[in-house]
Amino acid sequence: MRHLLTASTAMALILAAPAVAVSQTKAAQPAGQAQTAPAGGAGSQNFLDQAAVEKRLETRGFDDVDVELDGQNYTGSADWYGEKVDLTVSASTGRVIEPDKLTSDQIRAKLEDDGYEDVSDVQEAGDEYTAKAKRLGEEMKLRVDASRGHIVDPRELSKDQVETRLDDEGYSKVVVFERDSEYGNFYAKAEKEDDVFLLEVNPLSGRIMAEREES
Repeated sequence: MRHLLTASTAMALILAAPAVAVSQTKAAQPAGQAQTAPAGGAGSQNFLDQAAVEKRLETRGFDDVDVELDGQNYTGSADWYGEKVDLTVSASTGRVIEPDKLTSDQIRAKLEDDGYEDVSDVQEAGDEYTAKAKRLGEEMKLRVDASRGHIVDPRELSKDQVETRLDDEGYSKVVVFERDSEYGNFYAKAEKEDDVFLLEVNPLSGRIMAEREES
């Protein structure tokens, strides 16, 4: 049976796990982004600076961003498609931990910003929303990712299909997390040969992008 965890739990697990085997990693952080260690913290862990985090949030559709470093995360508030929201953002990756899902009103506002008209019948369906709208005079039914507000590509795998792919790869006890809000990949936790792994899975191909052994 497929199990779901919240995006915040998924991100906490991903960030806590030491990397021991990675088949493919994301690109390095852009040059020019200053990195700082948490005040009073030990070690040399690199964090994004406040300006870099605010810039990332603005590219995600957040306005009037006001955040500050709080331990391992940046916390604060911003406007997000017509609503004031509280923010929790990973200081090391810039990924939004909370809020992990748009409301139906925010989905409506996002679709209208994207050029859709007569948006109606916005309904939540798990990690997606369904809606009706018009674009260039054509009526259409839409599937919208609840965490990003993006139109779901019909080629993308569902959580059930991701679980099946991982089963086929020899993993067991698969737990599929919510999708990553920035990159759109699936995260999952699974066992293989008595070891527990945290996995990052491409939503189109089902290919494992990264694998980290849980300590």
